[in-house]
Amino acid sequence: MDAATAEGLLALAEEVAPGLKGLDRQDTFARLEERYDELLAALDWFVREECADEAVRIARALTPFWQATRRLDVATDRLERALALPGGDEERRGRALVEAGFVW
Repeated sequence: MDAATAEGLLALAEEVAPGLKGLDRQDTFARLEERYDELLAALDWFVREECADEAVRIARALTPFWQATRRLDVATDRLERALALPGGDEERRGRALVEAGFVW
C-alpha cells in the first residue's frame, strides 16, 4: 500500500457511501464488497502512518456498510483504531464518535 493507492481507495469509499441509502444500493454494496480487502488495507495503512483525518474519513464512509452487513466487530475495531490517533479535524472526529456509538 502506498499513499496514492490509499487516497484513491478513500475517494472511492467516500464517493459510493451515499449510495448505501439510495435506490442503487445493491450496486453500491457490490462495489464495496469487491474492493473490501483493499479498503480495509487502506484504512489500516492510514492508521499505521498516523493519518488521523484520512483514517477517520474512510472509517466513517465504511460504517453504514459495516452496519448493513453486520460486521459490527470490524466496525468497532477500525473506528477505535482511527479515533485513537491524535489530531485531525475535531468536527469529523465528533461525528465518527457518534457513529461509533451506534455500533458499540
